[in-house]
Amino acid sequence: MNVSKGGERRNLIAGLDYRQVGLSVIPVHGIVDGACTCEKPGCTSPGKHPRIDWREFTTRRATEEEVRGWFTRWTDSNVGIVTGAISGIWVLDIDGEEGMQNLLATGLELPKTLVSRTGGGGWHYIYRLPEGGIKNSASKIAKKVDVRGEGGFIVAPPSKHISGGSYEWQQ
Repeated sequence: MNVSKGGERRNLIAGLDYRQVGLSVIPVHGIVDGACTCEKPGCTSPGKHPRIDWREFTTRRATEEEVRGWFTRWTDSNVGIVTGAISGIWVLDIDGEEGMQNLLATGLELPKTLVSRTGGGGWHYIYRLPEGGIKNSASKIAKKVDVRGEGGFIVAPPSKHISGGSYEWQQ
C-alpha cells in the first residue's frame, strides 16, 4: 500500500473505525499535489465529492470488504460519512469564522457534542439524529451554516482539504 504521500493508510483505518461504530462510510475524492483526484479541470468541489455512486449507502452501510477495497484501490481518497438515519447523525456544517459569527448572531446556542475542525477552517458539529429525522439545508439557519441530514454526507478526519489543511477531531 502506498503510504509515502502523507500516510493515506490512515484514511483506510479511519474508514474502518467509523464503520465499526455504525457509521455509513464512502470514499471521497482526495487531494494530491494541490488538486482534486477527479482530475476534472475547474473542479468546483475539490476533495469533497464521492468517488462512487454513493446513494445506496444512504440505506445500507458498506461492508468491511467494500471499505477495505475502496481505500486500498484509491489510497488517496478522503473519508466521507453519510448523514441521516443510516448513521444516526446530523451535522451542523459551519464555514469558517464568518459562518460561526453568523450563527452566534442568531442567538442559538450550540449544545456540547463531537466536533471536527475542517481542513478549510470551519467546523462540523455532529449530533444524534432525532426521531423524525432532519433534512439537508444550506444557509437557512444563517449564511455559511448548512445542515447535513437525510441524504447528505460530510468529509471526516483525517481527510485532506484543498487548502493544504487536514480535518481533525477537536478535544
